[in-house]
Amino acid sequence: MKKTGKAEESLGKKGFTLIELIVVLAILAVLAGIMVPSMIGWVDKARDSQVLLEARTAYISLETLVAEASIQEDVSQIDNEDIDEDVLWDMAGIQDDQVILEFQVEEGAITDFRYEKDGRAAVLKDGGGLEIETEE
Repeated sequence: MKKTGKAEESLGKKGFTLIELIVVLAILAVLAGIMVPSMIGWVDKARDSQVLLEARTAYISLETLVAEASIQEDVSQIDNEDIDEDVLWDMAGIQDDQVILEFQVEEGAITDFRYEKDGRAAVLKDGGGLEIETEE
């Protein structure tokens, strides 16, 4: 009488076949092909958001300095010379040497503003808002 135990019965049924492994790898490759391009877009959007946030902080700091200068003298006389750039950088929390901050203050108003970092720039538009420009 031949005894067959469960261990002997399942010997031939362990593991995956080669076709099953190829199918799983093909599915993973398709999913990776879909996800990688969209994730690259997320990284760019995150960098744009970071630059825009830092630029807004710098712009608000500049507005504050212009307002403080206008308290001390006639608003129509305030220009770039009345703004201490070191104070502006400290107020905005800018510590990166790669940041370029350019602005123009004329007659107590900010007429031009550009914050640039890592090939992305936040620029003051005609409507008064900041928009991102990227180098292509």
